[in-house]
Amino acid sequence: KVMLKNESESPAGQISPVLNKRSSSAILATLCVLTLIGSVFTILRAIVYFTISSVGAGETWADSMNVRGSLYLLTSIGTIIGAVKMLNKEMLGLHVYTVSQVIYLITVFFALSYYLDKFKSNFGDQFAIMLVMFFVVPSVVILALYWTQMAKQHLK
Repeated sequence: KVMLKNESESPAGQISPVLNKRSSSAILATLCVLTLIGSVFTILRAIVYFTISSVGAGETWADSMNVRGSLYLLTSIGTIIGAVKMLNKEMLGLHVYTVSQVIYLITVFFALSYYLDKFKSNFGDQFAIMLVMFFVVPSVVILALYWTQMAKQHLK
């Protein structure tokens, strides 16, 4: 019986694939790098929110943008801390990242509800939903991938 390098024989004598730890470790590292890149973009987004809100200081819409900008900034710092901890193989990093992402996602949906109240057209609502999905889908996918056994097995 010839076995491939990434296979092992199970107790029943059948050949089964073995998860290659090196490749799954590379997947975790890739997720962390993507998180760091996404967090930098979210920090830039927060800066845009702060800049725009400074134009209308004291206005309700400006205060709302300032709160969202602050939450985007804080959650980005949290996801950066989480990613760095995960790169250091710490399970705490996954928990910090998850809490930060959940707060971020709640903030994004809060922003969507704000925009849906402001736009009084079907096109405006559809645009707001598409824009929110641009931020939500990657966040949810990466969050889910972090929680797979393939990524978690490298954290202690």
